Amino acid sequence: MQPPVRAVRAPFERAPTSQNHPGTSREAPHCHLSERPSHYSTTICTPASEVAEVLETEDLLPTEPLPDDDDADADTDEDDCDRQMPVRMLTEFCAFQEYEGRRVIQSLEDYSSTRLLAVGYATPYFWDPDAGHDEDLAHSAVRLRTTPIRDIYVHYTEYDRLIWIKTAHAWYVLCEASAEYREQYTPFANKQFSLQLLGSMAAHRQVSLEEYYDVLEREIPGYECREINLQDFTTLLSQLTLEEGQSFLCSPLIHALRKEYGSLDKEMLPPPSATRAPRCRPIVYNGSPRNLDEYHLQHEQSTRTCVSPFVDRLRQKYHPSWAVDSIVTRWECDEDKLFEPSAQRKAAEHQHLLNCVRRARDDVDDEVRVLSRNSEGDVIAVRVGSETYSIGDVVVFYPTSSWKGEKSDPLPKEDSEIPVGTRLEDLVFWFARLISIEEPLPPKKKSKGKSKSTSSGSDQMLCHVVWFEHAARTFVGDEADPRELVFWPHQCDDQPLAAIHGKVGVHMMYESGVVADLPVDCSYFCRFEYTAVLGYRSIPPPPPFDMPLCMNCSTRSLRRLEDDCTPLMVEVGFRMHGQLYHTDDCCLFYASDEPSLPGSLALARIGQIVSYHVKTSFLELREFGRIADFAACLGDERVERSWDAQQLFVGPLVQVHPEDVVGPCKVSHRNAIPQGDVVSYVSASSTNFWVRYKSWDESLDIASADDLEELEPDDVPSCSGCTHNHTDRESNREVFCSMNHGRKCLDLCAGAGLLGAGLREGSKGVYDVTHAVEIRPPAAQTIRNNHPCTKVYMTCMSALLDSSIKWHSGDQSAYKKLNATDGSGLPDTPPQPMDKIDTIAGRIPMQSHPGLNTYRRPKDKEADLMLSFLSWVHFIRPNRIILENVRGFMDFAVDSASLDPKECRGSSLRFLVNVLMRLGYQVQFCLLNAVHYGAPQHRVQFFLFAAKIGFSLMHTPKPTHYHPSEAVNLTYSHLNTEGQDVKLSALETRQYRVPLRYISVWNAISDLIPWDLESPDPRVERHRAEDQEDLTELREHLVALCGEILEYPQLNIKDGMIGPQVETFSTLDSYLRSPRSTFQETMRPNDKEVRALQHYSVTIGRPMTQLVRLVPLVPRADWQDIPCELVERFADSSRCKKDWKKGTIGRIDKDGVFQTIVTNVHPLAKQGWVLHPICRRILTVRELARAQGIPDWYYIYAPVDPDHGVITRAGVIEMHRQIGNAVPLPLATAIGRALLEAEFEPWYALPYHERMAPFLD
Repeated sequence: MQPPVRAVRAPFERAPTSQNHPGTSREAPHCHLSERPSHYSTTICTPASEVAEVLETEDLLPTEPLPDDDDADADTDEDDCDRQMPVRMLTEFCAFQEYEGRRVIQSLEDYSSTRLLAVGYATPYFWDPDAGHDEDLAHSAVRLRTTPIRDIYVHYTEYDRLIWIKTAHAWYVLCEASAEYREQYTPFANKQFSLQLLGSMAAHRQVSLEEYYDVLEREIPGYECREINLQDFTTLLSQLTLEEGQSFLCSPLIHALRKEYGSLDKEMLPPPSATRAPRCRPIVYNGSPRNLDEYHLQHEQSTRTCVSPFVDRLRQKYHPSWAVDSIVTRWECDEDKLFEPSAQRKAAEHQHLLNCVRRARDDVDDEVRVLSRNSEGDVIAVRVGSETYSIGDVVVFYPTSSWKGEKSDPLPKEDSEIPVGTRLEDLVFWFARLISIEEPLPPKKKSKGKSKSTSSGSDQMLCHVVWFEHAARTFVGDEADPRELVFWPHQCDDQPLAAIHGKVGVHMMYESGVVADLPVDCSYFCRFEYTAVLGYRSIPPPPPFDMPLCMNCSTRSLRRLEDDCTPLMVEVGFRMHGQLYHTDDCCLFYASDEPSLPGSLALARIGQIVSYHVKTSFLELREFGRIADFAACLGDERVERSWDAQQLFVGPLVQVHPEDVVGPCKVSHRNAIPQGDVVSYVSASSTNFWVRYKSWDESLDIASADDLEELEPDDVPSCSGCTHNHTDRESNREVFCSMNHGRKCLDLCAGAGLLGAGLREGSKGVYDVTHAVEIRPPAAQTIRNNHPCTKVYMTCMSALLDSSIKWHSGDQSAYKKLNATDGSGLPDTPPQPMDKIDTIAGRIPMQSHPGLNTYRRPKDKEADLMLSFLSWVHFIRPNRIILENVRGFMDFAVDSASLDPKECRGSSLRFLVNVLMRLGYQVQFCLLNAVHYGAPQHRVQFFLFAAKIGFSLMHTPKPTHYHPSEAVNLTYSHLNTEGQDVKLSALETRQYRVPLRYISVWNAISDLIPWDLESPDPRVERHRAEDQEDLTELREHLVALCGEILEYPQLNIKDGMIGPQVETFSTLDSYLRSPRSTFQETMRPNDKEVRALQHYSVTIGRPMTQLVRLVPLVPRADWQDIPCELVERFADSSRCKKDWKKGTIGRIDKDGVFQTIVTNVHPLAKQGWVLHPICRRILTVRELARAQGIPDWYYIYAPVDPDHGVITRAGVIEMHRQIGNAVPLPLATAIGRALLEAEFEPWYALPYHERMAPFLD
């Protein structure tokens, strides 16, 4: 069997230009100066779009900021006119001319001679900095048709890759052309970008013509960079001369171009005395700050991005178009240099390459001779021809066919055809590690005249190898170090020794992953094994040199043993999926006849093993039912905690196949729970269940409490051995937590501190956020109030990094001059490496990637904070990293806007992973949905986990809660090196059986006191649609509990709060009743004091209040269920400009889950499902916090109006912002548990004396 081969580029195709050395010289080709037209006009007839379009107006988009008329930079009256025009983004656009009822697509070159219009999705240029999750932002876009295009603007002296069009009502920046228009738009845009690059580089006096061509070739691949039309060049010079003055012509780059073009007629340029006339340009304004937060987040108030030298070098090498207003701060430990091989090293590697090529090209069947054996008689070294190979060597193969079955490209016939700098992977050589050498079986009759021990035919001797993959063929792509190889887990093979064509030196980095630690003469190195599911993980330690042991084969055998559905009898039990089961053990299971879809969730059944029938291969289980399924007919008076999702009752005997067993669980009798503390018992694990009753007829269907009877503790036996093992494991876990308590964490862009709180809770205090950086004053104050021991740095993370590095170098003045954003002081010292910070957690606030804007905006300060985040990692060098962001971060591009949506997609994530790998970190990333981990909310978020080589990298936490409509295997798109769009997931594609049902809206908020908004006009109430009967009955039941459902009037929209707690801020009478779910118990712990429940909502105005009350009490009802005449009567002006989408003024379903909680909580917001399920109002601050799993004692801070003693409307909006930007606490807690397990499991596997060494000493 020949080794599989990847389909790669042609043998002598040069590596991508991003990997070329900047000093590489080449002969400049001749420049073509034909007098052809500047563009080719090609038209395509297309019918009008079927999507509803809106004709543009000045105030079409209600979320646009108001123009700032106080800007003093206006040069002309026309600038003043432009300043009044909104600035928008246009995505999926095309330009066309209307002709006989059809749309004829035309190039933008024709805008001055034809009546061109444009159509596309329009969004405001400046999003709200807290726009929230990008999956909802697409609903904010308007399918818009412009008025005729009046002008096109390109800023030729700054390379921002932006093209603007101007209409009668607005400026539009062109983001991404539609698929049918891309062929027309790309040549036009490439020409404009090439001229823009020329103008911007000409502003730098030291740029040469050859450097311009090199950069142009890299920035605009495939564009004939030297075919600049003379007319275009002349027009550009004329324009720049008018804008910048005659001195622009003296630029060395412009002078060199004029010289290359030949004699340029001076009459074609404006005279020196011509008046400077700046072009009409778009005015990108900023709205006036509404509060202190927005002021500090404005572009003008932001500080320069602080970047470490190493991170900045990587940015310049792989993303030179990433324009960053940065300051590079150095320190004495900045030793991480980028690899640059010497000339001698290049020559030696080239000679080695030629030797391998010659062996592969000649394909000679060399003689194989055994050189040495180990003590067991296994061959450990051989000689093939003139080359010696030993166990552990990395050898190379040239394949005969690709993995697709295609024939490989032939090797060059002459050595001279191979240029210097070509590497083995460029010629599709494959790398493998030699694990063992297998001799052929001896013949039945011994051959005469041939020694058995010294030689044999090479075609009869095989070697067992483990395959490598080049890192450039993995997720990071061409940004990988050209010397790096990665292991393919579980990929090994037998190959003939004759197929080996050479060997290479590969430095195996088992302990340190820092590339700077490599020797100078290193040709290749390996640090990780890579799979798309598990990411980059450290390679396992090697076997002994003289022991031919394949770790891949051993791992595969162990995995087959764990996943084998055939039970293995072990004394009185059996082993299934790696878990040992005995009689009386409890387990999760499912029936074989149940439908099973890979990647989907299902609720597991629970049973206790009664017996195992060996002959029939059947398990007999005592199945348990769930009390909560019948809570409505039981009642708390007869059945204790009837709503508890983890309370069971004993049901019938069932028979299942052993392979139907999913995993273990724990079921204890009520009286056997330690100290009788049921709350602590069920909250400790999602697989902890308890039982007190049994069904008298052994049925799983009960009608009332009369169908249940009490159990005795002896009726629920347990396996003594397993109980002892479980007790020992838990006691050791407590010891481990006490030994490692209080590992320091730094939380960057901490928000309200929920991620750190979850890590602390899930890890049982092992990980504690001791340092938090948050620029927003209210959010920083929230952390201070709830975590008083945390050092809170209320400042920009870039400025803090700069002062921290200077402090580390001995200069303390920079930090002492640094003030908090609200004017208060900072902690005594900044975060330092000597603080021994174990983990860096946080997020990168990159809000410039909504669903319709995949690419970054130029000069986006928040997007540049990714460099500061990586520089913090480089400076602190923590052991672990946890990064979270919105789902769209995976597709975000750090480069300027690209014409092809796939060209730069995901470049920010690739750059992030590349930098972390180069710093020696294992990396895995994934998408997680909060509803699968106990949060009552659909919220998909991106997470990245990293750990230094030598430390355990946590696995993705497994789901614990089932929701019927949510897939657990969240996939993401990955553009591989062949340009294919591959769907990947961080979880295995198998059927998941989880122990618990999802937390519904009513499970989360039913204990909070109900209240309504008072109707401004009760006369229109009779026109409301009919309410649903069961919701009306539920309201009547609540009235019986609380006496009445109060109504609160909408007095004034300037009054920030409305609800029962506006004046008192107390928690008295704020709860309707005792907790009715385990989730509510978690929200209301007895050991925590609730400072203020914050059960009030934001004011929304009298007309909107009336619309909210008119939405009937029907699940998922919205504005479409309101009579049309009332909608037109009470709707604001935005109703006349565009249709409201489904879900505007939407009522959530009490039996469903919350939609993604965003920062803008309003019935007309992009996420409009904000109406209470049974009350006539929007959700309160506390109900939104419950959706995020935030406990009631966690106080969300907002400033109070000193004159009136209440929180203003801006303050309530700030509370919404903190909640909407938070990580759901149940999800953060699950990550904390997974982080703890990753550390505890290797420690628990150690011998007892090694685990307890610190105590024994």
